[in-house]
Amino acid sequence: MDEKLISYINEFEDRISFKPELLAEEYGETATQDLFDAVLPCSGIRIDIYESVLNALDITCKYFDNEELGADRVKTLIKCRIILMEAKQLQFIRNIYADLCPYYIRCNIDTYTSIITNGLAAFSSEELNMVFEYPEVSDEIKLALLQLERKPISIQNKDYSEELQQYILRNNYEPDDLSYLVEGYPTMSAVIKAEIYRIAVEGIETITNAQIKVPAALFNKLMKESSISVIRRQLLLAVQCNLSMWQERAKTALKDLGLLSYLELFDGGEVLVENTSQNRQLLQAFESRNWITNFGIDGANFNYIKACGIKKERKSKGKDLVKTV
Repeated sequence: MDEKLISYINEFEDRISFKPELLAEEYGETATQDLFDAVLPCSGIRIDIYESVLNALDITCKYFDNEELGADRVKTLIKCRIILMEAKQLQFIRNIYADLCPYYIRCNIDTYTSIITNGLAAFSSEELNMVFEYPEVSDEIKLALLQLERKPISIQNKDYSEELQQYILRNNYEPDDLSYLVEGYPTMSAVIKAEIYRIAVEGIETITNAQIKVPAALFNKLMKESSISVIRRQLLLAVQCNLSMWQERAKTALKDLGLLSYLELFDGGEVLVENTSQNRQLLQAFESRNWITNFGIDGANFNYIKACGIKKERKSKGKDLVKTV
């Protein structure tokens, strides 16, 4: 398209009719297609007029392969549904106009989903993450695409629906989310709490080693979970004691674990327990909280540890009081 015609269109666009039937009548049957082919690659026509003219011509590209057209004009072609969504075209946009790919997908989400789920174009984790951020896209579409994902997905601080979160926690759980999930347990829905509990049971060793603070409701359930060994639960208790657990909650946990002899320590008593790593860690936690006086290897039997509770001061009786005048 020559400069004079471009200038004329830019100046007098409102006086020119681009209706296909009028163009055909005035300039022949191929006039509309010829004008479309001339306008589409043109960078000199004002962008608003470029959009108006192409909309009026009402033609779509069979396949767009222009690698030189400015991004603003390609975006206009996508917006006006001149560039349509199909597998080969998607790959071209991915390769040549990557920055426009999110917009291209968003404008054609239904067709895009069909292409990807039917294996007509390669699945992209990056594109899935983009789609997840589009609030207007239904969970049905997101789940259809999600079924192709094999990588972990974080739900941390994401505004995903309960259905999406549940699917991700079951199929694409991100281990780095463990602390976020455990600590956020009290605020989650019943459905998500169930998934977090399952993850916590499976990841009890990680929770303990990472010293993640476990909320009371979740901790109480874990202490009763028979599929977790008593040793694992005892080690978790030791860690939680070091993380400022209340003494009364610790006592309840000891009862749940069947470690009843430990309770005597809270009444100032002395107890003997086996010299094991889990017992040492629990007593160290008690000592650091000033719940016991001390503990150490029993002199009579090195296979046991002796721990001493804090003796409670006896209240003074009346006869011990000195009356002052």
